[in-house]
Amino acid sequence: MQLAMNDVLRKPALLSITDDVLYLEDRRKSELKSIVIPARFLPNIQAALSEIEYCLWQERNAKALAQSAAEVDDLSAVEDVGHVL
Repeated sequence: MQLAMNDVLRKPALLSITDDVLYLEDRRKSELKSIVIPARFLPNIQAALSEIEYCLWQERNAKALAQSAAEVDDLSAVEDVGHVL
């Protein structure tokens, strides 16, 4: 079932009264914004949700992950062997 974002803003109960998958669309821009899946399907999609949450975590932490990878690259125990400080 497709709904416009405005429909949901006017009647939020639309999200809870249906057992269908809802596609929320911004009709002005003609783009899909969200997909709402009923909670009864949670066991069926748990693995996919875990993967999605991990991808979102990576996006949020991309800068820190890149910085820590660069710091690890700067550390080289092999180069330091035999050097007197």
